[in-house]
Amino acid sequence: MKLETRLSRLASAVGPTKAARDRVFARVSEGIGAPAVLRAAALEVSPDRDAHARVWQDIARVVTQSPVAFFDRVRAALIPPVQLSRDMWQSYILPRLAPQVAVQRSYRSIAWVTAVAVVAVSVRISPALFFAPASRAASIVTLLPTRGEVFVSVAGLWQPIEAELALVPGMQLKTGDGEASILLRDDGVVRMASDTEVILQDLTERLEPAPEIVPTLSILSGRIWVQGLIPAPLRGITVALAEGSVTVHEGSVSITRGDLLSVDVYNRSAVVLREGNETRLAAGDRMQAWSGSVPLIRRIAASAFADAWVSQNLSRDAVHRKDVAALQQERRVARAGILPTSPLYTVKRAAEAVDVMLTFDGRTRVEKQIAYAGVRLDEAAALLQEGETDAVQKPLAEYKQALVALAGTSTDDTEAHFLLQQAVSVDSAQTAAAAVGEGEYLLKQTVLEALAALPGEGGVERVQSAMLLDGLSTLAAAAESGDTEHMAAAWTALEPHLALLDALDSGLDAQSVAESKALLGRFAVAVADQKADFAPAIREAALALLPKQPVVVLPHLTDEQVLAVVSAITDRVFVYRMPRSRRNQLLTELKELQGNPDAGRILRALYHAMPEQSELVTPVRRSMVQLNKEIIAGAQ
Repeated sequence: MKLETRLSRLASAVGPTKAARDRVFARVSEGIGAPAVLRAAALEVSPDRDAHARVWQDIARVVTQSPVAFFDRVRAALIPPVQLSRDMWQSYILPRLAPQVAVQRSYRSIAWVTAVAVVAVSVRISPALFFAPASRAASIVTLLPTRGEVFVSVAGLWQPIEAELALVPGMQLKTGDGEASILLRDDGVVRMASDTEVILQDLTERLEPAPEIVPTLSILSGRIWVQGLIPAPLRGITVALAEGSVTVHEGSVSITRGDLLSVDVYNRSAVVLREGNETRLAAGDRMQAWSGSVPLIRRIAASAFADAWVSQNLSRDAVHRKDVAALQQERRVARAGILPTSPLYTVKRAAEAVDVMLTFDGRTRVEKQIAYAGVRLDEAAALLQEGETDAVQKPLAEYKQALVALAGTSTDDTEAHFLLQQAVSVDSAQTAAAAVGEGEYLLKQTVLEALAALPGEGGVERVQSAMLLDGLSTLAAAAESGDTEHMAAAWTALEPHLALLDALDSGLDAQSVAESKALLGRFAVAVADQKADFAPAIREAALALLPKQPVVVLPHLTDEQVLAVVSAITDRVFVYRMPRSRRNQLLTELKELQGNPDAGRILRALYHAMPEQSELVTPVRRSMVQLNKEIIAGAQ
C-alpha cells in the first residue's frame, strides 16, 4: 500500500467528528461574547436620568455659595464680644503703655554707603551704561576677483569665481587671463597676476609675535604683489617658496616664481630666507636666484617703476592704505563712548575707577587697567574726528602714563610685561596704516612711544627709527604721485633728522639706515622724473640724493645660468598661441633685462634661441643695438 493512502486513512481516523467540532465552536463563541455581558452589567449599575439631576442640583447649591458669606461666618465666630474686648483693653493693655524717650539717630552715613554700593553694583552688572561696546575687525579673509578668469579648486576640480569669496586655509587659487586680490583683513593684501597659482596656509590674525615663521600662503607659479601693514614685532605676511620664504611687514614687494625666482622690493623692506640663510632687502633691491645657484642682488632700474604692473600696484597700495586707516579710525571712534568734552565724562571715569577697585584678581585688574588705557586712544581718535585738536593731547598723555605706571608698579613683573606688550602690539597693529601728515598718525606715534617706554623694548632709538622710516615712505609716495603740498610738508618735518643717517652715534641700526637711504633714493628718482612744480631747494636736494650706478653684489652669471634664464623667457613667451600675445610678453621680458649686468650675454643667447624667420627676432636685435649704444655712450 502506498504511503499517501496510509496517511490519508490515519488522518481520517484521528480527526474529530462534526458533533465534537460544533461543541468546541459553541464554547469559543460563548467566551467571545463575554464583553456583551459586561456591557449589560454596566447598564444595570448606571444611575438613571433623575438620579443624575438630583446629584448635580446638590453640587451646584454648594459650589454657588458666596465665599464672602462663608468668611463672614468665620470672622463672627473668631471675634470676641464687644464687652469682653473693652474689658481686656482697659484692664490689661492700657496699664502697660508707658511713655518712652525717643533717641534721634542720623542715617546719613548709611545712605552714602548704600548709594556707593548701588553705583558699584550697577557698574559691575551694567558696564554698557558707561562704556561703548568693543568692536573687532572683520575676521574673514576674502578673495576679490579683479578681472578675467579666477578659479578655486574644489575637490580637485577648478571652479570659476565671479564674486567675493570667503577663504579658508588649504584652498588652492589660480588665475587664467585675469587678476585677483586676497584681502588679509587690516594686515595687507596679496594681488595675483595672470597665470598665477597659490595655496593658502595660515590665515589667522597677527596679534602677537611668532616664535617661528608660519607661511601665509605658498606660490607655485606666476607673480604676486604683497603689501604689508603690520608692525615689525608682530608676525608678518610670509610667502613660502620651494627654496625658502619671503616675509613682509610694512612695504610693497613683487615676487615672481618660475625657473627664475625674482624678489623686487619697491617700498620699505622684506626678509628672504633661502637655504637657511637670511637676507634683508631694502626698497629698490632685487634678488634673483635659480635652483642651486648663488642669488644675485642688484638695484632695480628706475625704468621698472614705470612698468604697468609696478605703477598700478603702487597706486593701489596708496588707496588701500588710506582705506584701512579710515576703517581703523572709524572703529576707534565707535568704541570711544563718552568724550572728555561731555558733562558725563566724570561719571565715566568714576565708573572705571570703581570697576577696577572692585576687581580683586591681580591679572584681571591689570587687564582692565590696560583696557581703560586703550579707551583713552579711542577718545583721542573721536576728538580728532570732531576737530577738537586742543583736547587730544590729554588722553594721549594719559594713555602713555597708565602703561608706564603699570610696567613699574605691578607685583608680577613678568605677567604684567607680557600683558602690556601684547596690548601695545595690538594697538600698534590697529594704527599701522596711518601715514605721516595725517591726524591719525598722532595715535601711531603715541603707541610707538608707549612701546619704547616698556622695559627691554628698544627705547627712544626704536621710535626714532620707525618714525623716520614712516616719514620717508610718505615722502617718496607723495613725490611719485606729484603731491607737492604733502611732499613739502613731509620734507620740512624730516630734513632736520636726515643727518642721523650719516652719524655714527645715531643709535639707528644698519638695516634702518639702509632702508632709509633706499627710500631717499626712491624720492630723488621720483622728483627727477616728475614734471611737477617742486620747490627749487627740494629739487636740488633730491638731485643730490640720486642713486649712483647700479652695484652688482655677486659675480656674473655662468653660461649654464644664462641658458636657464633664456629657457625661462622662451617658455613664458611661447605659452601663448597668438603672435601678438607672444610679442607683448617678449617686450615685457626685454624691459626686465634693462640694467642687468649680463643683459648682453642673455640677449645674444635669446637671439639664437628664437625660431628662424620669426618676427620675434626683431625686438631682440633692436634691444642688442640699443644696449651697444648705451655701452659706447657710457664709455665716453
